[in-house]
Order: sequence, then C-alpha cells, then structure tokens
Amino acid sequence: MRNLSLLLVIAMMAALLQTVASAATKKVNTKTPRILVPLYIYPEPGAWDPLYTAIRNSPSAAFLVIINPNSGPGDGSAPDSDYASAIQQLRSTAAANQTLELIGYVPTGYGKRSASQVKSFISTYAKWPRSVRPDGIFFDETITSQKYLAKYRNYTDFVKSQSWGVSTKTPSNATYAQRKGITMLNPGTWPESDKFWSIADHIVVYEDKLSNFDFGEYQQLTQNNVPVASNFQRSYIFYNVDSANVTTKDGRNFMGVDALVNATIRVLASRGGLFITDLKIGEEDVYAKFSGIWQEFVKMVGASS
Repeated sequence: MRNLSLLLVIAMMAALLQTVASAATKKVNTKTPRILVPLYIYPEPGAWDPLYTAIRNSPSAAFLVIINPNSGPGDGSAPDSDYASAIQQLRSTAAANQTLELIGYVPTGYGKRSASQVKSFISTYAKWPRSVRPDGIFFDETITSQKYLAKYRNYTDFVKSQSWGVSTKTPSNATYAQRKGITMLNPGTWPESDKFWSIADHIVVYEDKLSNFDFGEYQQLTQNNVPVASNFQRSYIFYNVDSANVTTKDGRNFMGVDALVNATIRVLASRGGLFITDLKIGEEDVYAKFSGIWQEFVKMVGASS
C-alpha cells in the first residue's frame, strides 16, 4: 500500500508539472497570418461582442489580441471582474484548434520610462490568475536606435523568463512551433537597427494612415530584410482606410481592402499581425471601438491563409 501511495503521489506531481509546462509553452500555428487586435476597449456588456462574433465566424483565422486595462495592467494583482469575465469568455470562444493569443499592453515611453516600472508592469501581467493571464507582452512606444538595444533586449528576455498563458491542444507538425512569452515591439515604423529583429517575436513596422504609407519603399525594405527577419515577425497597422479609395502615398491604388490585405501578406511578406480600420485618427480614437469594416477585414485575412 505504501508503494502504491508513493506511485500515486509521483503520478500526480508529474501531471501537475506537465500542466504548468504546457501552460507556459504551447504550440501554435506560425504560418497563418495574425489578425492583430488592439483591444483598448473596456469590456462593458456587449463591447467585445464584435470580437467574439469574428472569432466564431472565422474559425480558421488566427488572432493576436492586445489587452490594455489602463495603459498597462492597472492596479492590483488581477484584472477587475469585468475584465476577468471578458477574457475568460474570449478564451472559451475560440475553436479547439484555433489560434488565439493575448498580449498585455506595456508603454515604454520611447525608452524613457524607467526599467523598474516596465518590468513591474510585465510582472503584474505574469502574476494574473492563470485563467486570465496573457501569453506575452506588447511593448508600445518603442525606440529602435542602436543605443536602446540592450534595454529592450533586457525587457524581452525578462518576458521570456516568466510563466504565461494557458495550454491549448494543437497538432504537432512543421506548421506549429513552440511559443513561450510572446514579445511584440511597436516603434510604428521600420526599425532603425536591424539587430532589433533578433530580440522580438514581432515588430510593428508601420502604424499610421494608409495615405502616408509608401508601399514601394516598404517593398524594398522587405526585400532587404528577408535574410534578417521572417515574415512572421513583420506587422502592420493601417487606419483612415477608405474602402472606396484604397490609395497609398506613392500612388498605389488597390481595388479594395481585400487587395490591400493580400498585398500586405504576400508582397510585403507579413504574417506577424495586420490591423486595418476605416476609423479616422485625429477625429476619433481609432482603437476605442470596432470599425465598420471589422467583420469584413477578419474574413479577408482568414481567406488569405
């Protein structure tokens, strides 16, 4: 009996360790283009419904969602009850093998915010209850000049050292890869130093109006970047997108939003994250609500997989 009890204890401990390991490191699809979702919306009743609907209606689509309670994790050791409930519903909405990843918002003040405060935000997210804990961190207000490389490497290494997320069941093949502590940098423009590609899983290389975007310039940057970074690292955010006039700064006119989606994914070789909205910066907060083209945009990215 004593030996049987000991075996049971060992089996239980092994199962517990396996659960913790699978929660911290999981296999996810790294071929399907990510739909990047800056979810800077408080989860009042119905506020996140457009996201739940998009996830249910596009089970083959992959979502990378930025959670932002209060320009960071907010006060306390856990999100409030509204956020906790909404995050749990978000997790449960995804289909069994659908890719849904959550990353916590952390502003870095273009390198000026103290390292202690940045790491404190990271630690807070990492200590949220496992059922609502994100899968990594989105570093906003990133500066990518060489002299800040060590600081941001320290941040991304710190993220990798933490325990993140929840376990998911995914097939084991070449399309899937281990993801532990997702790191995304947002300089909003192409990195000044190529060395930043070596410290982050994703980098937002453009965040601005489509009318300010030089497609030809970014096409050349992409061609030069191929030996340095993968297409799963490059991410784009376009706002002020007029579906009736999808035109870039250099005069590239697309037949519609779907053509812009395809060109970003295929010509600019970007699968790391794409967000397109018709909301207009300067007139409204482009991240405070879902746009009129949201559901259509999700279907377009899903169809391009």
